[in-house]
Amino acid sequence: MNLRYWVQPEVYDRYLIELSGFNGTFSGAGPDLFEALVRIREKIEPMGWFIAVNGSRLDAFPSGMSRDMAGGEQVYILRSGEPADIHDQVDTLGPADSEKVANIQEQRNYRDAHAAGLVDSHEQYAPGRQEWLPFGFGK
Repeated sequence: MNLRYWVQPEVYDRYLIELSGFNGTFSGAGPDLFEALVRIREKIEPMGWFIAVNGSRLDAFPSGMSRDMAGGEQVYILRSGEPADIHDQVDTLGPADSEKVANIQEQRNYRDAHAAGLVDSHEQYAPGRQEWLPFGFGK
């Protein structure tokens, strides 16, 4: 599997990501890196595939400021009962443990619950992950 991205500063959807491997090539574009990743995930998750990067973790999400100022190239790891700080930032496309990856809706639900102070465990948001294949992709 190969995951790469590049930036075209002159257009709105300036971040482009391409995922290629034995199942074909998928691409996504967005105004920031995190959104471009979401757009690829929208294409592959219905097929049961997940990308094991920090930007796909259940407990990770970028702040609005990091999206605007730094192109969503980093996400915050959201910890139960704690506000995120600079030490909780990791690279959006950095490798993640496949057991921490969730689908887009689970990730958004977790982010919303964290913001409301309701997070007490990961299990309630992404119960029982399925099998995983090598290279961080699961089906």
